[in-house]
Amino acid sequence: MNNLKGHLVLIGVAIVGVALILVAILLPPSEVPLPPDDEQASAQTSEGQDPTSERTPPAEPRAEAIDEPAHVRLLRAASAGDTGTIDGLLAMGVDVDSRASQADVDAVASPQLEVDATALMLAARDGNEPTVRTLLEAGADPNARSASGMTALMHAAQQGQTDVVVSLLGAGADPAMQTQEGRTALMLAARSGAHQPASLLLEAGADPDQTDADGATALMHAAGAQQLEAILVLLGGGADVQAVDDRGRGAIDRAGESGPVADMLREAAGG
Repeated sequence: MNNLKGHLVLIGVAIVGVALILVAILLPPSEVPLPPDDEQASAQTSEGQDPTSERTPPAEPRAEAIDEPAHVRLLRAASAGDTGTIDGLLAMGVDVDSRASQADVDAVASPQLEVDATALMLAARDGNEPTVRTLLEAGADPNARSASGMTALMHAAQQGQTDVVVSLLGAGADPAMQTQEGRTALMLAARSGAHQPASLLLEAGADPDQTDADGATALMHAAGAQQLEAILVLLGGGADVQAVDDRGRGAIDRAGESGPVADMLREAAGG
């Protein structure tokens, strides 16, 4: 009897276990929310429902580069000594004597431009003699003037670009031309101490005693800047050491009371 009860208990336990297994299998699984895929996330974003708490703002669209005018490209190429670009632009019909406008001066940070500057002036200023020759052979005007009155020859002389000075003088550059302040290429060379260009300018017929708007000569400019070698060149070219400016001051006055420049000028003056 006891064995029968034991068997019945075991059978009941087995039935309950089977029932539990069937329930687990037959019941539908719980619905678990899944993260949205890329398309769903895009749809939520477009509807204003941001799926994340923070979102990186979209990058600003880049403005398309605007091509510079052809004449500005010519000016840049002249300053950089890029004869290939120069040849291409001239072949396209760009005027070799194109001038910088005020708008160009305001827009271009480098190279530094001046109103009415030409490619030849920039090439001369920056000392690129092959570029200067390329532009001259293309018909560039060696005597074109910027708004301040500067010429290619003045730029080259001031910067001590001897080879460029030779090319410009050979192309007919006029050493007597003056800036709005009355300064000549010789004065600019003398003041900066460019004695070799100064010598070339004198050989080309530059007047050593030509005066600027204040009555100053190249010798006075050289004396004021203590440019000993330039003074030697000017004295050798016949500069008048006794000349005075509109205020009655001469080269000796500008040289100071002592020093090699003052001593040389006093000796040249006979005292």
